[in-house]
Amino acid sequence: MYYNDDVTRLVRNADKSFYSTERANASTQWNLLAEFILNNQWVNFTNGDAWDQTAGRKSTSRLFDSTAVQANADLAAAIHSTLTNPAHQWSKLRFKSEKLNNDEDALEWLNKANEMIHSYLGESNFNTQVSKNYEMYSSLGTMALLQEPEYTEGEFSGFKFTSLHLAEIAFSENSNGVVDCVYRKFRLTARQAYEKFGNKVPEHIMEELEENPDKEFGFYHILKPRDPKKVKLDEFGFATPKKRPFASYYIERKSKEMLEEGGYYEFPIMVTRWSTMPGEVYGRGPGHIALPEIRTINTTRELLLHSLAKAVDPPFIANAKNILGALDLRPAKVTIVKDLKGIQEMPSNARFDVSKMAIEAMQMQIKSIFYIDKLLLPPRTETGEMTAFEVAQRLQQMLRVLGPTLSRLNSEFLSPLIIRSFKMILREKAFPDIPTAIAVEGLDVDIAFINQLSRSQQLDELNNIQDWVQRVAALAQLNPQVLDTINVDGIAKLTAKILNVPEEAVNNNKEVAQIRSQREQLQQSQQAMDMAQKGADIKAKLNGANNVESKPNGRPSNGDNS
Repeated sequence: MYYNDDVTRLVRNADKSFYSTERANASTQWNLLAEFILNNQWVNFTNGDAWDQTAGRKSTSRLFDSTAVQANADLAAAIHSTLTNPAHQWSKLRFKSEKLNNDEDALEWLNKANEMIHSYLGESNFNTQVSKNYEMYSSLGTMALLQEPEYTEGEFSGFKFTSLHLAEIAFSENSNGVVDCVYRKFRLTARQAYEKFGNKVPEHIMEELEENPDKEFGFYHILKPRDPKKVKLDEFGFATPKKRPFASYYIERKSKEMLEEGGYYEFPIMVTRWSTMPGEVYGRGPGHIALPEIRTINTTRELLLHSLAKAVDPPFIANAKNILGALDLRPAKVTIVKDLKGIQEMPSNARFDVSKMAIEAMQMQIKSIFYIDKLLLPPRTETGEMTAFEVAQRLQQMLRVLGPTLSRLNSEFLSPLIIRSFKMILREKAFPDIPTAIAVEGLDVDIAFINQLSRSQQLDELNNIQDWVQRVAALAQLNPQVLDTINVDGIAKLTAKILNVPEEAVNNNKEVAQIRSQREQLQQSQQAMDMAQKGADIKAKLNGANNVESKPNGRPSNGDNS
């Protein structure tokens, strides 16, 4: 166990991060957004301990309209289905080396590596955890996903993911704007703490282990870059946990005791923001923009319900001292009055038509802010039969509005996720043996995203190329030499890349050169045969003519007509 200035400083920095002005401001917004959009995940974000609340508490007391809840769920589902659809592979690693891209053994190895990465992701809890993340991402503007290796009987068996609630984390970023320091505040029961840390748990937890094993205690999990002087990687890039680039500390909050110190080769938490203002760390999403409409429509709905209650069961008015006793509105009951005309219903004069128009306008605005009008095609009853051009235009509109978000998701979430997954499997030696060509050239790869949204963006590039080729072909009628500007081989390979054509279906440079060489040899052989055939034909004709002249009974030669 540790109890020193380093641990004290770590806890102090964590507390400062949780109670910073920026996080306090963000927490205030998260409280409102979660109440009206993510009521099933609502906790008090501004509380000193986010989980010091009764589980399952009612959080819908001010929720009277579910438009934002449904719109957020639809947007999160659309992001999941277009970016990380579990039904098909949505990313692919490619060699940066052109030499390796033309090596059959290297390509076969990389194809198996891509299949293994997505197989491990599919077999893990990635899809269930990331679906929670996407709902926080579109509503609260920030999401965080923890990725760790999983072992079965000491053998690597895949990945384990944990969707981190924003109430339990605070973070900071490096000079490049990438989050590389996360403070996580969480709770464990005495039994859970003992199962995780064993005899390292403090004495006050051990005392509760027998009598009160379900009593909860607070812990910190701190992840941050390790001092470069303490990072010691061997020649193969391996190191013990305490010498890896990113440090991991588990600290019991009450005693400030270090329970576990470890490390990671890559930062294990992918923190992604929808968008950030200059100088901000915590993100903003569509929920922040829609919050005024969301609060207004809920208040309007509440007032409408009051008005509706008055219209369905209206109050009564009566002249003073007209009712002898109490007004009894129950069936078959008698109320004695002096003058029946002196008692009547009180008209509410509520304008339900105006309320309906206002609510529908706000619902449309909320759906528009969450991109529902751009992500989902309207029903045919509203638009009629849409042409392919109209559908393509809607897709282009969606790409324009989601383009910045897609780029940020790629850089802050999907790229680190795939690279970390690849390196984890590589370190665990779960991939097939690396071919000699890769060992010699070096394993340097980049990521190509082949999800629906990324491919749609790339198709726009392909359309531009096709349009350019057609225009050049038109110019070739004036000057055929302009066709020399077209790199046909390059266009063919780029088209295959954009359309995600399997490498097995595309011949590499060596195979292309071999095919062309064989074709050229065949053409030369055919030309030689044609020339030989023509020569034989000419010789045969000449021989035939000579034979005719030399025959005694043959036809006379020119000039001999007698």
